[in-house]
Amino acid sequence: MSSATLDVSISLQRFNFDPKKKVNVLTITNAGSKVVAYKLKLSSPLRYVVRPRMGYVEPGSSEDVSVTIRVETLKDAGSRVKDKFQLEVRELNSNEAAAKAADGKGHDRASVKNALNTTEDVPDLLTWLWKSENIPSPKDVKKFFIETVYESGEVSNPVHDAFTTPRRTADVSGATPQTAAVPDTGYLKATPVAGGATPQSGQGERIQNENAKLKAELADLEQRKNHLKMKSKEYEAASEELRSKSEKSGMMIPAWLFIMLCFASFYTGLVFDKFNVAA
Repeated sequence: MSSATLDVSISLQRFNFDPKKKVNVLTITNAGSKVVAYKLKLSSPLRYVVRPRMGYVEPGSSEDVSVTIRVETLKDAGSRVKDKFQLEVRELNSNEAAAKAADGKGHDRASVKNALNTTEDVPDLLTWLWKSENIPSPKDVKKFFIETVYESGEVSNPVHDAFTTPRRTADVSGATPQTAAVPDTGYLKATPVAGGATPQSGQGERIQNENAKLKAELADLEQRKNHLKMKSKEYEAASEELRSKSEKSGMMIPAWLFIMLCFASFYTGLVFDKFNVAA
């Protein structure tokens, strides 16, 4: 059945919240002749408590859904709050209506599976109904889009304007209009320090200076490493040359003595090289 034939309406097109009104009630009315299932989806699920999020609406009746905002979560949203709700409604076919009836009579899971003509387990009928593979066509789902507006108690603009735009107010005595004070949020402003800078800017300069210093030290260490490698190759070449001359002259140096000479030569070179680098 196409969603165009669904005779379903809702009571609100916008959820309006303020510090004194934290709950909105959405009424879903089914003026059709068949049972419909609904599901309420939202862009910020952690900011609202929705009860119930899914349910049924019998023919010729209405169901209420309460939406409660968690005001304490608004500070985590930054300077702008743009939340959207989407209500989806679909009609139950004859098999699904029979499954709903069986589900309401002692939660008979076997009868529910038989009514749906399925072999898979159906622990929750509403969840099963809203699986994409169990919806014949996207055209069978009717969608309603609902906006959310939160207004503080001091200004008439939404919360994302209240912290950025002052409101012009007029004196009842006819004096020149004055600008009302903007609420102090406690988290949008940086504490000023001497010189007009902020703690954030001073910290950024210190980090940049430390980063440049570390880069210079790293380059110096790399240069020393390359220098030591070069010296090591020179000492190895000198040792090889000494061994070769000894063999040609017939002077056979014992292996253990040759190894000790190589180590002594290499260590002596490192010590002198270290003094040269330090100087």
